[in-house]
Amino acid sequence: MKIRWRALPLFLLLFLITVTGTCLQGSVRETAAAQAPRGIHTSMLSADEFMQLGAAAHAETVRVFTAAFEEDLYGNGKPSWQEIRPLLAPYWDAAVLDGDLYHFYCEQLFAWGYEMGFVFPLWQPGNVEEVNIISASGEEITAELKVPTSYENSEYIRLKMAARDGGWVIASPLSHAL
Repeated sequence: MKIRWRALPLFLLLFLITVTGTCLQGSVRETAAAQAPRGIHTSMLSADEFMQLGAAAHAETVRVFTAAFEEDLYGNGKPSWQEIRPLLAPYWDAAVLDGDLYHFYCEQLFAWGYEMGFVFPLWQPGNVEEVNIISASGEEITAELKVPTSYENSEYIRLKMAARDGGWVIASPLSHAL
């Protein structure tokens, strides 16, 4: 019985360290967009923050588009663009959303199918070979990223992020893939 009482403080200490470490890890995962107060733009993103935001946008786009592709593939028909657009709006500039992404969704979704990760190569951040910030201001950041664009090739693509509503959205066209 005495052994249990002596072990209790040690157990509580280990428990607190584990819980505190888990909470700290969760806060590190916040994106730069979530960290910026509403209405205030982060003047500069690091290459890592830029990658995190781009990866979140590409991953969500691949998730949403793959689900739509599978619905279409299995005969249920893909959801309308009006259903899809709000899911992607937090990640993409309205001009890109209503331009390239709309056309991709309507005209090329089925053709790319399960290989659409080449259109949105940041969806798996581990595949990014290089990130170079080319220009940066409080309103816009442009970087070149070396990413796989096919099974055999990696290429540099240019990705532009624009400050919108206190966060950052992708504002560059999908010209590298279309």
